[in-house]
Amino acid sequence: MVAGHKGHPVAGPQQGRAGRRNRLRGARGRGTFAKEPPPIFGMIQRGGLVVIHMRENVQQPTIEPLIKHTVVPGSLVYTDDDTIYGRLCAWGDEHKRVHHGVWS
Repeated sequence: MVAGHKGHPVAGPQQGRAGRRNRLRGARGRGTFAKEPPPIFGMIQRGGLVVIHMRENVQQPTIEPLIKHTVVPGSLVYTDDDTIYGRLCAWGDEHKRVHHGVWS
């Protein structure tokens, strides 16, 4: 849809204009082994251990065993606000979210 034709999806094609394209951006979403470079899941202990895993996908069932194996139960875990970390409290950890891009 061409800007200026919002609400009138046939206006652009009637005037012979093509819609906007996502040329170089590629497909939306996270990478997978089949389509894009695979996602990397990393954990950093403050002043200590760095753990990095290349995963086939980054979903709760995929990261749960990594977190349970690496993080001591009851630890305070800081993450971004992605939904995959929503069950950290249920897995036995304290959870705080960091909202990137929010200035206060």
